[in-house]
Amino acid sequence: MSNLLNGFRVFWQMVKEEWMSNHMQGSHTRQVVVERLGNPFWQYNSRIAKEGLVLRFGEFDDLDRIVELERLGYDGFEAWHYHDFRQDFLANPYAAYIMLDTQEPKSQLIGLIVGRFRARGSHISHLIVHPEYQRQGLGSLLLNVWLSCAERLDSPQITLEVRASNQGAQNLYQRHEYKIIGKRERYYQDNGETALIMKRWVD
Repeated sequence: MSNLLNGFRVFWQMVKEEWMSNHMQGSHTRQVVVERLGNPFWQYNSRIAKEGLVLRFGEFDDLDRIVELERLGYDGFEAWHYHDFRQDFLANPYAAYIMLDTQEPKSQLIGLIVGRFRARGSHISHLIVHPEYQRQGLGSLLLNVWLSCAERLDSPQITLEVRASNQGAQNLYQRHEYKIIGKRERYYQDNGETALIMKRWVD
């Protein structure tokens, strides 16, 4: 009986995902916050174009590349799997997927910042930079872009989680005025590590 129920759950999930894909695939502007943000990148893109870089909103077709970048940036650990990103991208109207690409010699996804914007505040779920492009200020660039978006949307605060052992990331966030406000025990599934909760206010 349990096998039958599990099989039905899997089938029903597939039906829901297929419906969402058919009705929503191909347009990131279905996301409420993306519509409201308009084009928040033009000032940044005018500065980084000389470095062969460009910022843009993510598209459904980016999901495979997002998962691959996550694998590289998190040293093989997948915090979210493909179906998690897919579900979030298709069903979360408050989500924002901001991509950082190289333009030359070929287009390549080298960084991203992903999260959501709500009236009470925004939350960063993922900040990832390709290992070959780390320590070049791109993490700071993406955090600044997210802050600009929060200001546009009058979002009063930004929160995120970071591994307790990841001192480098904590230092980056602290330079951007994030402060530790709490922790979540055994938050990370790969090793049961504690997550530190960090927050900054939006001026």
